[in-house]
Amino acid sequence: MLQRVGVITDKLLSLPERRAERCFFVLFFLYHAFQFCVLHFSPYCLSADETHYWDWSRRLDIAYYSKGPIIALLIWASTGLFGDTATAVRLPALLCSAGFSLGIYFFAKHLWGSAAALFTWILFRTTLGFAVLGLIATTDPPVMLFWLLAVILVHSASVYQRNWCWPAAGLCMCLAVLSKYTAFILPVGVLLFVLGSPELRRRLFSMPVIACFAVAACSILPVLLWNQKHDWVNLLHNAGHVVSQKHRGLTLKYTAELFAGQLGLVGPIILVAVCWAMVRALRNRGTNSAAERLFFWSAVPLTAVCLAVSLTKRVYANWPSPLFVGGLFLLAGAVVAKNHARLRRVVAAGILLNCVICGVAFVPILGYTLGVPAKYLTTKKLVGWDQLGAAVQQELSKAEPSLFVLTSDYEHASAIAFYAASHPQVFVANLQDRRMNQYDIWGGIEANSGKDALIVLDNAEKVGGLAPYFSRIEQLRDPLSVEYSGDEIRRFFFYRGIRYNGQPFPPLSRY
Repeated sequence: MLQRVGVITDKLLSLPERRAERCFFVLFFLYHAFQFCVLHFSPYCLSADETHYWDWSRRLDIAYYSKGPIIALLIWASTGLFGDTATAVRLPALLCSAGFSLGIYFFAKHLWGSAAALFTWILFRTTLGFAVLGLIATTDPPVMLFWLLAVILVHSASVYQRNWCWPAAGLCMCLAVLSKYTAFILPVGVLLFVLGSPELRRRLFSMPVIACFAVAACSILPVLLWNQKHDWVNLLHNAGHVVSQKHRGLTLKYTAELFAGQLGLVGPIILVAVCWAMVRALRNRGTNSAAERLFFWSAVPLTAVCLAVSLTKRVYANWPSPLFVGGLFLLAGAVVAKNHARLRRVVAAGILLNCVICGVAFVPILGYTLGVPAKYLTTKKLVGWDQLGAAVQQELSKAEPSLFVLTSDYEHASAIAFYAASHPQVFVANLQDRRMNQYDIWGGIEANSGKDALIVLDNAEKVGGLAPYFSRIEQLRDPLSVEYSGDEIRRFFFYRGIRYNGQPFPPLSRY
């Protein structure tokens, strides 16, 4: 069976160069045209993160509560050109995804030729984690693009001694960090690559290499300046992702969850094959090529961090994604080698299995629930926000212009801000022991003292917590019920708070 499956890989790798290149460009066009159709004609709303980043783009800054400024800048540029639409919000992700595809292909072509480059691109794009890259406007598409570009430039600088590539690589690492703080680990990997390469070690203190790390270190400056101005909440928040404040001991529970997540995002067979390729690179460290060493060291530090963190707390499944840039290139390089025929068959089986996984995953993405209960569908998070925005706009259109909007959740606040036609400024009240968010940083609710509020809550019991801040609170309309796949997934309650007294909400202690 494996031998029959392996024929696919053998035929791909034996394609003539011109035919392989033509195949890539046809597949590239079809693939990203499909991505555009999915995001443009999507039956779903923007996710909470996407509307939140859109709200960031209305107030550009050098950093934000949880992330750097790149995603907000990209959305600001796109919506400035094409308007405040869901397609415009997601377009930068699609463009980053297309750039990522081109980077994979042309780098692999440079290393191994067009046929191997086509195979490498297919290997990447049939893993679920990379298949959905570009469909949602999160920090992942830009960080993956800049991470890949940094690896390409470091390879060019180290192998071909193109000195200008060192500071260019530093710039890409800087942009990667300002996209997502996970990329802080990439310069560590590059440094380990330099130290582990005898031909580069003696150049560690040369001007081009110093410039690389100096430019990469510039990413720290806006983060520090922003944190100094905002009581270091960004650092405290992100430190909470690394160090658990609840569990003192070690546990394998979260490590198992992390591994299970990667089985889905990378594929069971391909994940095992990537692990094998990394172990192989470690064993052959004395004879590895510069490219193999770079791929290995670009992946190892993030692998170690994710595994270490998972011993005390949950690690989100998408956090390790950048390490698979190096991991999948390592695997592709091993497959291309002529003395690994069995590996070719195994990886071909892994690619076919990943195609099945992607096919199953895309059924709900394309809007088909097939009667599956909503609680089992991740797409439930993308439903009903337009209904909420329309309901809020309907209430605002009945009231005087001075009415301000108040809710208790940052996800609801950003959804209302985007989907209400007037794009109102929304404030978030602290009604419980919740963590801080960007709306708390912006603040400003005290300026509405003496005004009435349109209050939107997802739980009617929360309204009691707002009573001390208003003269009285009145219910406005029947609750809004949001249904998906036959189930009610959320309900919203609407109130009018009469004359906000200007009293500030309790300070938050969780980040």
